[in-house]
Amino acid sequence: MKILKIFLVTLLPFLFFSCNPDRDRFQPVQTYGIIDANINGFTWSASSGYAEYQNFSLTLFGSAPDGSSLSMTIYPYNGLGTYQANSPAQFSFYDVDGYQYYATTGYISITSENAGQVQGNFSFSGVSNGGALPIDMSGSFNLYY
Repeated sequence: MKILKIFLVTLLPFLFFSCNPDRDRFQPVQTYGIIDANINGFTWSASSGYAEYQNFSLTLFGSAPDGSSLSMTIYPYNGLGTYQANSPAQFSFYDVDGYQYYATTGYISITSENAGQVQGNFSFSGVSNGGALPIDMSGSFNLYY
């Protein structure tokens, strides 16, 4: 009995304090994919990207090493098909100079979706916040949930 008490007194605190279950349980899963685009005649590629389906919406996101990023959200998302800009697809692009662009016209086309992967293409025209700078962007994506 005395050995059991010593065992519990010495090992039980070690078991409780040596593990950090929050570290493993709550780490976001990092998934990657590809977004390639042509922006006003120049090539842009995301070095990392992902797709996220949540609350009936599909968000596609990619970022480049220079700090620029593209976000496309479809709400409500109903599977394969083409979604028009501003109803229900929303586009937002941040360039390296800090300008944010929004779509005025365009589409996102989801051509394939299976096993946590979504593929398609997009095209949109828009303006920067404030309306001063135009943007024309088209490209394709292959992203993972």
